Amino acid sequence: GRLAPEKAIDDLVAAVAELPRDMNVELVIAGDGPMRAALERTVSAAGIRATFLGDLERADVASVMRAADCFAYCATRGANTPVAVLEAMAAGMPVVATTAPAVHRAMLADGRGSAIDPGDPQALGAALLRYLRSPLEAEDAGRAARRFVEERHAPAEVARAVEQLVERLGAGARLSRPWRDAGTRPSARGSRSRPDRTRCRRSR
Repeated sequence: GRLAPEKAIDDLVAAVAELPRDMNVELVIAGDGPMRAALERTVSAAGIRATFLGDLERADVASVMRAADCFAYCATRGANTPVAVLEAMAAGMPVVATTAPAVHRAMLADGRGSAIDPGDPQALGAALLRYLRSPLEAEDAGRAARRFVEERHAPAEVARAVEQLVERLGAGARLSRPWRDAGTRPSARGSRSRPDRTRCRRSR
């Protein structure tokens, strides 16, 4: 979850730099890592407004998302679990994400967001511009994304899918799931939120 080359934040900077300046777009970047200093120089050279938040506590992630208009994930190499994208979808945000990992294409289908090829700042900028110019479309995408997460990735559904996998593999044992039965999930209190979260917002 670092600001590293494979996160391709420089593609996002290039995309935002081509957006109409009268839209007053501000780029908000959460996360930290070896590319931060270089990205700050790139942002300065591009002449765009950007805020680097560094690593966030999990409790702060939701408030940052609520203040944003859309979420961008532009990695060129896929993660095993797209946690940041799922969090943005669960928050009801319109998401633009590269198909790294390829599962993003299915996750963002049917109006839930926009999936683009990695390494394509023009496509990234076009997708962001569509949501920024059309609040109603952005709202519809965010609502559909949140519904998808609630239906497919709720704790009970995840536990049920894992149990089915175990049974198919012939493990012959059921998983203990007290948190599912209680309607809660394991606490992450005190942990730091590591996946990079990058958002665009328009100045009000």
